[in-house]
Amino acid sequence: MVTGGPGALPAFPQSQPRHRPDRILVIPRPDRLTEFAAWNGRERADVQWRFPRLGDIHVLRVPPGMTAPGLVERYRRSGLVQCAELDGYLEPAAIPNDPLFTNGALWGLNNTGQMGAVPDADIDAPEAWDISTSAGDVVVAITDSGVRYTHEDLAANIWTNPGEIPNNGRDDDHNGYVDDIHGIDAFASGGFCGNCAAGDPLDETGHGTRVAGILGGVGNNSRGVVGVAWDVRMMVCKFIGSDGGSFADAVQCLEYAQENGARVVNMSVVGPTSSFSLSNAISACGEAGIIIVAAAGNDNGVDIDVSPRYPAAFNLSNIVSVMAIDRFNQRASFSNFGATNVDLAAPGSLIYTTGYTAGRPSDTGYIADSGTSFAAPYVAGALALIWNRYPGEPYWKIIDRLCAAADPVPTLAGRCVTGGRLNLYRALEPRPVLAGRRGPAPGQFTVDLRGGTPSQEYRLERSQDFLYWEPVATNTTTRLGRAQFVDTMVPAGTNYFYRATMGL
Repeated sequence: MVTGGPGALPAFPQSQPRHRPDRILVIPRPDRLTEFAAWNGRERADVQWRFPRLGDIHVLRVPPGMTAPGLVERYRRSGLVQCAELDGYLEPAAIPNDPLFTNGALWGLNNTGQMGAVPDADIDAPEAWDISTSAGDVVVAITDSGVRYTHEDLAANIWTNPGEIPNNGRDDDHNGYVDDIHGIDAFASGGFCGNCAAGDPLDETGHGTRVAGILGGVGNNSRGVVGVAWDVRMMVCKFIGSDGGSFADAVQCLEYAQENGARVVNMSVVGPTSSFSLSNAISACGEAGIIIVAAAGNDNGVDIDVSPRYPAAFNLSNIVSVMAIDRFNQRASFSNFGATNVDLAAPGSLIYTTGYTAGRPSDTGYIADSGTSFAAPYVAGALALIWNRYPGEPYWKIIDRLCAAADPVPTLAGRCVTGGRLNLYRALEPRPVLAGRRGPAPGQFTVDLRGGTPSQEYRLERSQDFLYWEPVATNTTTRLGRAQFVDTMVPAGTNYFYRATMGL
């Protein structure tokens, strides 16, 4: 959790980003709550909503005669808050131009060279499905434009609130929402109504429905597409309309996801403005063991280490940031990247999925689209399958399995942390993963071992022919199950293969 006194407040931008004019977000100082409440009264700034589990974020109504920037500045100068900020907007990370349609095959799952593609530029899904196709009871929240939960290829995998009786006009589980059967609509009327109808989280633009089909389209049902996870519980948390969605509405969705058992949250959204409140909310999700999957954005190749995009660029351990790769094993031309702020790549160009065009809803429609929005759910679906296979592991170990298994791709070197593309099969394998890279000096090769057992002895060997194996190191893994060895005896032009034997 990010905390700090008045002197630690982030600098307020000189130019105001697009924001809600009727409300702001503040986080009071814990030692000044009484004074904070009195100040609210004097300012006539009513508390619309409070998120005590997510860093005690308050959403305040802007009173008549006051502007949102002006109210933010007054709270910042009061000395009573850790944070005061505008309720800015996040937008879908899909390409805003005309969508790319095709009858195309699902190359991201299994690429055999169709459509002139590079064979095996995929996530090795068929091999992985031999290990597991089901995420069982893992709940993945889709915080987006909603989902068409009645779609023929999604309905069976939509989460249902076990404590709510459908359409009886009551808040049966006493969580503050009426008839929240499949999730909530935080976008409708601002969402902050307290003990009111949550709104229907049915998708109105099609974006969230496309995300859902990639993540968890029902498998083996003789219809349409198949998702990364054939069987998964997808919770619908709507906070985006045709013009985007605000920070506060995103925070409300995160709180709902946390309170209702989500293990993974897919956020195929992006914005150029940082938010202390949203960062704190995501950090609190991490403390609850929840992984956030974020799209890196589509600005035709912006380095988000230099020009951050959020939430992907928040420096938080529970965020997995995803860029897009195409069927030719290249970074998709529209995809942003970042050597430190982006973790890995996944298919994101011409992805065929469930969907419809705005204004033309359908329960049988399918569509192709491109963007990091559609790379992120590949990773969210993979995380659900990994967590179902290793249910007792903490979130950081699940993320480590995911990243350690990435397939190195030359064009991704230096463009993301792993330098690789999602490999679902290797991520599900119950054995440590070795990865290698040249350097740090000429004639050297660095071998990384990830996904091993913490503090376990191992032996590292190398070979030129897979017949004779030469021992090069014996040591113990770290408490995270990792190890690294720099081989300084690598003659130029010589290929070596490495293997690790665990538990000597």
